[in-house]
Amino acid sequence: MRMPLALLTLLLAPVLAWAEAPAAGDQLTDDEAITMCAEALPKHLECKQESCATMVKIRTKGKAVDLKAMEGKCLKELEVDGTGDLAARKARCATWIKARPMSVSRAEAKELTACWSKPTCQVRFDCWAPKMAKLMEGAAPKKK
Repeated sequence: MRMPLALLTLLLAPVLAWAEAPAAGDQLTDDEAITMCAEALPKHLECKQESCATMVKIRTKGKAVDLKAMEGKCLKELEVDGTGDLAARKARCATWIKARPMSVSRAEAKELTACWSKPTCQVRFDCWAPKMAKLMEGAAPKKK
């Protein structure tokens, strides 16, 4: 089994797992997180250019890197990871979530999901990006 690109791992997996125990049902359960991730994969594939550009921007935080190469790798992986039936996508998401846990409240999940109803890919990712960047920042390993 191939290891997903760290970029793609951070693309979708963090949308939905947590590092600490949920507080009184405010956090998504593992099953909810996996389902939300699996349902988001085809949406990312539908808007693959915007999705990968957004994730590269979030991941690099303006660092001098080969953005086109990172986007290209993301696009290739998304062509595979964004396809398949729900069970296959859930299996991918379960692996990613286990590797990169993140705390996502039900309110945050609702906000992220609402972005998918926007009229265009660009507007969807303009909505999604700041929310995901904040979640990813909160889940980033702490510097020693």
